[in-house]
Amino acid sequence: MKEPGRTRAYAQMCAGTHGPAEAKLPAAKASGVPVLVVMGTDDKDFPDPAVEANWVGRRLGATVELLDGRSGTLSWPSTRSLRSRRPSSHRPRRALLLPPRNEGRPMARAGLTPKIVTTHALDVLDAAGPAGLTLKAVAERAGVAPPSLYKHVRSLDDLRALMSMQILEQAADRIGSAVMGLSGDDALRAFLGAFRGYAVEYPHRHVLLESPASEGAHHEEVQAAAARLVDIAFATVRGYGLEGDELVHAVRALRSVVVGFVSLELGSGYLLPADLDASFAFLTDLLATGLARHAVPGPDAVPHS
Repeated sequence: MKEPGRTRAYAQMCAGTHGPAEAKLPAAKASGVPVLVVMGTDDKDFPDPAVEANWVGRRLGATVELLDGRSGTLSWPSTRSLRSRRPSSHRPRRALLLPPRNEGRPMARAGLTPKIVTTHALDVLDAAGPAGLTLKAVAERAGVAPPSLYKHVRSLDDLRALMSMQILEQAADRIGSAVMGLSGDDALRAFLGAFRGYAVEYPHRHVLLESPASEGAHHEEVQAAAARLVDIAFATVRGYGLEGDELVHAVRALRSVVVGFVSLELGSGYLLPADLDASFAFLTDLLATGLARHAVPGPDAVPHS
């Protein structure tokens, strides 16, 4: 810390948000390099080090190890799943860089906005599920006192609406990118695969994706985000040359197929040993065949493959 610039760099890091690091996770996972996540149970940068380590581990498909700081000295634990062990309940020793009033709490993060608060809330949802989503948990994640959140969100319901809007936008971005430039069966497979991929990666977000919270001040924004995802679905099946009510029926069938399959998959509804990816491909082919049978010949129609 005595080196020039070290203190300033440390201060900038403490005032930063979770966003820049989160944005790099997909690229790290895509590299295919094995990842080991190491976290100390007394790490004072996070309200719950175990939750943070678990979240990063899930995003990267990584092995997670916690270093137990209860004894005052760190030692490697035996390799085992994070779910099989609980983080230390020992109260962390006061960090020299934190004032006494912040004992046991992370350093406050500056520069909160509704979008940043929403990102923290999504992190809590990913790690703890709907039951663990509280304003207190979000405040701890953000490193602030709960009353500070009310400068940016009106209530938990208001926050859920903002979360729904961001989830819908993320899903639309991912699915829209997957189907861009494709048509017919190729577009159908891309849509279904991207939808399923998002739901499997973010199982708790899938609930808000299908039942977005849209009451209150953000009603129109949530509806607009949902309409964008619906428009992508219409564009996907329009390549079969369907029109009028049949186009609507096709979109409903598309949604029913993917939501039904994903809901059963996430709910452990498939107990037989047959490969799930193969089942999903089989279902996709059935839908493609059915849509092709109802296709109306025209300039937008693409032959079934």
